[in-house]
Amino acid sequence: MVMSNVVEYVRFLSKAFLDSVRDLKYGLRPIVNPALNIVQYDFQWYECDLRDLPSHLVDRFVQMSPDEETEAFLEQSREKSNWVLTQLWHSFARSVLGWFMTQTSING
Repeated sequence: MVMSNVVEYVRFLSKAFLDSVRDLKYGLRPIVNPALNIVQYDFQWYECDLRDLPSHLVDRFVQMSPDEETEAFLEQSREKSNWVLTQLWHSFARSVLGWFMTQTSING
């Protein structure tokens, strides 16, 4: 009887520890993301090195780039990553919903 209580208590503590680590990871997002945005803001679209392709493929290759809608989406995502209150709310909601839902279900 006592041993089962100890085992359940250890399970509870380990889950609480892992939850706190997860919350810390996601809680730091508002602090870390702006720093990453500064580094990644000068985004260069991928370019293909045509020197390694056969000449018959080089003639048919068309370099693509993001359209205006994609650029607008990326800019909106950068702005939303700086919304600290929204990030805190999401972190709190994940913590509460995590007791009875999977992370996949919480994310929608």
